[in-house]
Amino acid sequence: MATKKIKQAFHRTSTPKEKGGQPLKVVIVGAGLAGMCAAHLLTQSGVNVEVFEALDRVGGRTYAIDGVDQGGTFLGPQKKRTIYLAEKLGVKQINLNKDGLYTFFLDGKVYRTKIALPFGALAVDDLLALLWALGNIMVKTSEINLDEPWKSDNALEWDKKTVQDYFNDLIFTEVSRELFQIVVEVLVGVEPWEMSMLYFLWYIKSGHGIIDILTDAQDSILEGGAQQLSQKLAVLVQSASPRNKVITNDPTLSIHKDNDKVFLRQQSGLTSQGNYVIVATTPSVRNQIEFKNVGYNGLYMQYAQRMPMGSILKTFMYYKTRWWHDNGFNGIATMSGAANFVGQVFDISQQTPIPCLMGFVLGDKAREWQTLSKDAKTNILKREYEIFEGDGPANLDFVEYKEYDWLDVSYIGGTGGVAGPGTTTTFHQAICTPIDDARIYFAGTETATDWTGYMDGAIQSGWNAAKEILKKENIPYDDPEKHIKQSTTFFDELQALIVYIIKEILKIFGSKGKKDLKSLSGSESVEEIFQSMLHALGLNVDSELQNLLNEDPTGVHHLLLAFEERTSKIETPTSIQSVKHLMTTKFKNLEGMATHEIADAVHYIGSHLKFEDIIPRKVPQIKEITIEDELKHIRFQNGIYYPDYIDQVVDLVMYSRKYKKIARCRGSGHSPPESIFAPNGIDMVLSGDLRTVSLVEELPLNRAVFKVGGGCYIGVNRLDPTSTRENSLSYQISQLGYAISITGGISEQSIAGFMLTGSSGGSVKFGFPESIREIQFVNGKGEIKTVSPTVEKDLFYAVGVSMGLFGIVISVTIEVVPYFNVVGEETNVMYANSSLQPHKFIHYLKDQEYYHSQWLPQKGVNRVDEFFGKKTQSTKIKKYHHEVGSLKVGIEAAIALKITNEILTRSDPVKPWEETVIAFLLKQFLPIPYKETFLDYWYIALPNDDLAPIDTLLKVDFLEMWFPIDFADELIATLQQKVFPYPKKAGNITTEFYASKESPFWLSMSYGRNCVRLDKLRWAYDIGPPRDFYKYYWDVLMAKPGARFHWGKWMPQNGDVCDGLVFNLDFLKKAYPKMEEWLIFRELMDPDQVFVSDYWRSILEIPRLK
Repeated sequence: MATKKIKQAFHRTSTPKEKGGQPLKVVIVGAGLAGMCAAHLLTQSGVNVEVFEALDRVGGRTYAIDGVDQGGTFLGPQKKRTIYLAEKLGVKQINLNKDGLYTFFLDGKVYRTKIALPFGALAVDDLLALLWALGNIMVKTSEINLDEPWKSDNALEWDKKTVQDYFNDLIFTEVSRELFQIVVEVLVGVEPWEMSMLYFLWYIKSGHGIIDILTDAQDSILEGGAQQLSQKLAVLVQSASPRNKVITNDPTLSIHKDNDKVFLRQQSGLTSQGNYVIVATTPSVRNQIEFKNVGYNGLYMQYAQRMPMGSILKTFMYYKTRWWHDNGFNGIATMSGAANFVGQVFDISQQTPIPCLMGFVLGDKAREWQTLSKDAKTNILKREYEIFEGDGPANLDFVEYKEYDWLDVSYIGGTGGVAGPGTTTTFHQAICTPIDDARIYFAGTETATDWTGYMDGAIQSGWNAAKEILKKENIPYDDPEKHIKQSTTFFDELQALIVYIIKEILKIFGSKGKKDLKSLSGSESVEEIFQSMLHALGLNVDSELQNLLNEDPTGVHHLLLAFEERTSKIETPTSIQSVKHLMTTKFKNLEGMATHEIADAVHYIGSHLKFEDIIPRKVPQIKEITIEDELKHIRFQNGIYYPDYIDQVVDLVMYSRKYKKIARCRGSGHSPPESIFAPNGIDMVLSGDLRTVSLVEELPLNRAVFKVGGGCYIGVNRLDPTSTRENSLSYQISQLGYAISITGGISEQSIAGFMLTGSSGGSVKFGFPESIREIQFVNGKGEIKTVSPTVEKDLFYAVGVSMGLFGIVISVTIEVVPYFNVVGEETNVMYANSSLQPHKFIHYLKDQEYYHSQWLPQKGVNRVDEFFGKKTQSTKIKKYHHEVGSLKVGIEAAIALKITNEILTRSDPVKPWEETVIAFLLKQFLPIPYKETFLDYWYIALPNDDLAPIDTLLKVDFLEMWFPIDFADELIATLQQKVFPYPKKAGNITTEFYASKESPFWLSMSYGRNCVRLDKLRWAYDIGPPRDFYKYYWDVLMAKPGARFHWGKWMPQNGDVCDGLVFNLDFLKKAYPKMEEWLIFRELMDPDQVFVSDYWRSILEIPRLK
């Protein structure tokens, strides 16, 4: 959601005042997620805030490097607050790719399963032990008082013992013991002997139970990293009022109270005062602050001393390929034993530029890991990841090792505070109880009652602290918790039922339960009991369902959907009611029963429990109308439809409209994938008759009009095997002696794709839009619309650049000119002698017929490759061929720069000896001085301007920013000052410049003005994901006069703050004067939003249909 909408949702028209008439102010210590959530809620309620952070950044235990999470990472369906906040702030949630087998290494053995818990892979003894331990933990967890765990019935007993004590008494096989040890270490980063059993049970309860916390809690991640949440909140807080401040790199030294004010002293020497203070730090960091005259007594100090931080390191192993996926694994593994350092592994390739396995090193092993060398760590992980059957080729695919050690982070020192024995019952008052007289409140994930230890807990704690102050001051506020809808899931129902049955079994066995089970673990009777329990749970009612659970995940999905649908309105689960009824009526005296009688009793329960009321015994036969049923007449390959005729396009659109799917059509492969296609939508590439070129009319002066199929490529698209030189637009009209005045050089796009994103460039004297006479498209209602400058003129100018959001363009009618070639000169010069000098640049753009320059600005390389050209008349070509000279130079230059990549990106600034090496390498491939004349084809316009083959080979991303041409000299000066002195940020290869003629299309980047166009190329081996890499350019240039982004290239996401501006619909409306009218036309053409993918919905703030 856009930043503007967030502000509107919480806007207050007045600022609350204290009694003296001054604005109310709250000072917050800590700019992590808790502190920033508190600050945001306060500012949206009109309270002024000042936030101090000891680190040099916001985010606390959420931190991302190049968009990759180093700290808090995972979300799950029940982490509602984080999901809500991410949606509000426009941060995209990405589901982890869990296709493939889960892997477990326990007691020296490897287990493979299709589900996140290894039930089906274990031996009977180990399964019994695991189920017994799970059941006991579920029962104990159900008895925990969530809000005040120290008031739980058995709190004192549980708080006296460690988790290890209970494991020793509860778990009777090595496999289950190792599994639970890993569970503890993964959850909190400590060994079982370090943590109180009461705290562990409370932790589990706050995470919605052991099943949920072990499965769906690690379901998805945030694109670009979770730190964005705090970063975006910091922007909103400071933009709410000039009085609001977020100050980093300034630890708080002391807090003291004087009358009704609280005063803070910072390490920098700054002092601050407020009406209240929220301390949003880890418990251990509290004691690093000196509290004076505020009642922060020994109880608070000793509580902080007894909450050591968990020890967790994150390791990252980068590879060229997802080789584990090729071997059938999803990259998720749980590993135990003295020989292994990594406790848990995840495939986080969806967040990293190249495939990556992220591994947790936990507890004691994290402390030992710190003593090892980088080479030793790398070799250890290579060996441990052989668990994915990658002992050979996998290591050949290895690229690099990275890690993030939270133990070494000042003012944090670990991952989360953990209570040892006796802490919770003795020091509970200090956990989050405010020192009310001193006006001090506490926040932080350790103080939360829902998902403590997680991001959701941090958010809850920040909101809670802010609300306490707002309530005390009688200030109205919009409670964000009202948007958090907790739902009952399948796992909630399952856990509730298991808890009840286990409790009844425990009554039978009494205090000797574990010993009896251990002694009978190999007997048929105990096995019967647990099998009957599974039967009673509906998990093994017959062989058909058992096969389903093992072999048919899709069927299981339908089963769970049916379960949730049928139980959504049941307050008390029917299953529990049935068991209670049978237990109390049929078997009144359980205590006196023998073991075989118990087995019979549980079996009776299972046989009489009517689960048909909740889950059908047979998988529902759901008849869905599949794509093949209605669209089988359209060619389908690799997930993409290839319509050959207009009526097939209409069929695809109408199908999408009927079944509420998104329809998108690819016209260019150079755009970010999410801007082209829609996940789970109808993706198409026009083919057949929709690629034809036909002569409509011959005009005077050797001009003509052609009707071109929307899918016809301008040149040869090497990504599409059906694209040939003979069926390309450029070849066909060239054979008849015609040309288009300019195409900007990228000939691998279809004519519709080229037009719809506003592509053009290379000249202010010729423009592609002036060639367009008519556009035909299928709109969202399945209507075929034909528009031109004389027929529905406004709609014509709206649809000309519309990113496929009005419909599927099936043809473009163009006016062509007599065939010509471009003659000119290529020079390679040092920057000081180039056309890019500020006093020269604008004149070259305006005076040359065709102009293109490539700037390599790194130290020791700083040179410019320039192309100047003009039209020359020529006869039509007889044979289609391609000038290879500049292509060869381009490839050689790219190879040379790849060699220097490590030098260019490793250090900033580049060292003198490195400059010498770079200069030497570049001299071999791009000598200075260098000059060559050329005669090239009209559709290329300039050599090196049609190098899509290189782009494909070297995996290029593009940023294009367009500015009024009169800004050209200032653009160069800005890049010189703020970008190019920094090699890491500037990237390791070319920045290109073009001119572009004014366009009549409303959303063209050159609408209403001639432009200078900046193209920033990012090779695949530049540092960081594309969006993070380009963020630096956006921060420098977005607020410059008339800045616009190419619609088909990388641009900010809605809500991103760049160069002091928020990228949102308001920004776009200022950049494009016709945006409001364009949006009206878009809705008229596509009222059901057939073409609106989530990407474009976010960019253009298109509201969802109700």
